[in-house]
Amino acid sequence: MRLATVTGAIATVMLLGAGAGPAAADEQLPGQVVFYEGDYGGRYVLDSHPTTECTNLPFATRLIANLAGPIEVFSEADCRGSIYHSPTSDLHNFPKNFSGLSYRLAG
Repeated sequence: MRLATVTGAIATVMLLGAGAGPAAADEQLPGQVVFYEGDYGGRYVLDSHPTTECTNLPFATRLIANLAGPIEVFSEADCRGSIYHSPTSDLHNFPKNFSGLSYRLAG
């Protein structure tokens, strides 16, 4: 039964190709969080239903567009390392010395 839960959680995260993402944060829906590899137009991950379970990103993210709620972004995989706290309605680049590799909805 645990496998079905993990599979369902993975299915909520979509990785889309370059240029296929939302052009701007105003195109996002409430409850979504998007992590961009660089600026808008590059690779990104869109999560429509983030949870308090840790989710690893497939690349180091440098920009967040958060309409989901408070998100904890971690500098290492498996929600370890330095933490960046992203409040709801947060849209900006991470500090120069920080790249996100995993995240979760703050509990």
